[in-house]
Amino acid sequence: MDDLKLRLVFVAIVMMLSAMISGIFGPDLARTAMGEELQWWQLVLGGGVFIGLCGMIIHSMLEHALSPVTNLTDHFMRLQLGDLAPRLPVEGPAEMQQLAKSFNETMSELETQIRDINEEKHAAERGRQYVIEQLEASQKFKALSDNLPIG
Repeated sequence: MDDLKLRLVFVAIVMMLSAMISGIFGPDLARTAMGEELQWWQLVLGGGVFIGLCGMIIHSMLEHALSPVTNLTDHFMRLQLGDLAPRLPVEGPAEMQQLAKSFNETMSELETQIRDINEEKHAAERGRQYVIEQLEASQKFKALSDNLPIG
């Protein structure tokens, strides 16, 4: 996660610096471009537009940065519903790639264990059925031997 944190910190610093620079030089540039004194409402409108654009950029960056986490959450929800087939794509930052690999390996091991348990269950059921058949045969033999006349 260090790589992701570093990128988010870097983006935040760049956005703060750009906001400070636009706050310092923005009114002078606007005054020069318009050739007249700015009204208070023009400054408020320009600031609102700038804040809105920054908000949209931050939202899209966070959505992009957190999409692997939401993807992982979706896969865990599918897992809770009993679907063992989904695998995570190995993409994104190194930390998310490692997490995806670990998740996929865990799912493969879980499928193998479930398959082995089911095979053992079927083998135990076959063994149980064999014992029942042998018990029934021995009971028939006992009944026949009990009915035989002695002497």
